[in-house]
Amino acid sequence: MQAKFSVIIPTYNRAGQLKTCLESLEAQTFRDFEILVCDDGSLDDSAAVVEAFKATTTLPVQYFFNENWGGPAYPRNVGIAHSQAPWLCFLDSDDYWYPEKLAECNAFTQQYDFICHEVDIIGRRPPRNRIRTFAFGTKVFYNLMTRGNSIITSSVCVKKEIILSLGGFSEDKMMIAVEDFDLWLRIARAAYQFKVIHRSLGAYWEGGGNISTASDKQLKRLENIYNRYLPYLADTPRALHRATAVLRYLQGWMYLRLGDRKAAWTAFRVAVRWGVTDIKLKGLYQMMKAILT
Repeated sequence: MQAKFSVIIPTYNRAGQLKTCLESLEAQTFRDFEILVCDDGSLDDSAAVVEAFKATTTLPVQYFFNENWGGPAYPRNVGIAHSQAPWLCFLDSDDYWYPEKLAECNAFTQQYDFICHEVDIIGRRPPRNRIRTFAFGTKVFYNLMTRGNSIITSSVCVKKEIILSLGGFSEDKMMIAVEDFDLWLRIARAAYQFKVIHRSLGAYWEGGGNISTASDKQLKRLENIYNRYLPYLADTPRALHRATAVLRYLQGWMYLRLGDRKAAWTAFRVAVRWGVTDIKLKGLYQMMKAILT
């Protein structure tokens, strides 16, 4: 019998965390799902972790291995291609879900096309309590562009037919670490129905090893994705300015962490001038931080 959800887990050298991730799936109260672990060329014992889990669960589990591609887009697309369920759920191997996650999401599958939720953050000292996903209303694309990407990939459940119609995650290497935001923007432009559950239903790792941390490459990737979608706001100067402010804030944050205070200050000034209130406040805070540290 076809499962309701396909849970797709890309992984690379995360054997210890993968075990915790899989255990969180075994703990789900809603059981109508399959698991697809898509290994991007791990050199550790990830395969053994999956085999050990398969031996102890009644859940259907598949394991796919490919030579290292260098990011989560390709292994996620492998999982999508082999999935059997009408709904896809994404879960990175260093994250995990709380037991009610799938049950909570399942309650909204009749009314919506895309479901996401808030997550708690683990792996940081001092910790941040939660990533809060803002309400999108009916202007999902506008809000994502002018307020930034608050959708954590490990929180997403989406209809498979939508992902297939849009070609899955971009495998452009210049989109690594922003390929999720790219896909959410494409879905939003297609005017599908989004639902945000304003409760934390999982934990998100924000420690070392994340490919989305500050780097010259990530600065370029951010610029690429905004340059791709800013033209869609060209007829609305206010929205264009607000979206540019988000880009400058994110660039400023990265410049600051790369030690380039001058570039950070310049970027934050644009964010403060053009951004919505929360971006203005964040920009001001970061400008003060740049002065005092």
